[in-house]
Amino acid sequence: MVWEGDNAVKTGRKMLGATKPFDSEPGTIRGDLCIDVGRNVIHGSDSVESANHEIGLWFAPEELVNWSSHSEGWVYENQQVVKLSKKVIKVDKPYTDQKPGTSGLRKKVAVFTQ
Repeated sequence: MVWEGDNAVKTGRKMLGATKPFDSEPGTIRGDLCIDVGRNVIHGSDSVESANHEIGLWFAPEELVNWSSHSEGWVYENQQVVKLSKKVIKVDKPYTDQKPGTSGLRKKVAVFTQ
C-alpha cells in the first residue's frame, strides 16, 4: 500500500512502531504483532526520498491509484483538493509478477490522498 498526505512518512512510522519490536509501543503494528526484527511483518520508508525509490521497486505506475475520501473536509482544515497526475485505475485481481517470498494471493493496492 502506498500512502500520500500531510506528514505521511512520519504518521505511518508512528503507526508502525519502532523497527525493533521490543522498542515498539503497544497499539502499534510492530508492538502488537511482532517479536523479531527480521520478521517484523511490515515495512515503512524512513523518508519521502526512500519511499519514492521503494515505490518504484514494488509498483508499476499503472498500479498507483488516486483516491479521495468523502470525509476529507472533516479531516483537513485547509481543504485544498489537489489531484495527482497518476492514472486512476481499479485493480481487481491478484497480481502475477510475484516477487520472491510473496504468496500471490494479495493484491497490489495503492491509496493516494491529499
